[in-house]
Amino acid sequence: MQTRPCGEEASCGTIAVYDRNRKRVGTILVGQMPESEHPTMTRRLSAVIQGVQRGAESEVLKLRNVTDAGCHAQAYYRDVLCKMNHSLTNRRLKWTWCEASRRRSLARHYRHERELSVARMMR
Repeated sequence: MQTRPCGEEASCGTIAVYDRNRKRVGTILVGQMPESEHPTMTRRLSAVIQGVQRGAESEVLKLRNVTDAGCHAQAYYRDVLCKMNHSLTNRRLKWTWCEASRRRSLARHYRHERELSVARMMR
């Protein structure tokens, strides 16, 4: 439930990078103080995503946007992520969207992902 105008909230983002075996190889946390329309966070988060792409070079990345579906998160997905091209190949990136409206749902989502990873590794 939104209690303040959309532009008056701090923002944060987490980028988790996994290898082919679904083992986490790195985590990047990005945060920003409240700012109208979040332009600084948009630039910083986009720069981190593009840096990860450059580091992956020719690897095909599977990209998932896990979000609370707040107004800025939706706008970032629609206006930035869906239009973002790979920094080396210049091809449009393909994202999947996963809405997690509450922290508990996010935790459940990540726990499920871990369980899938462990199950695949045990095969």
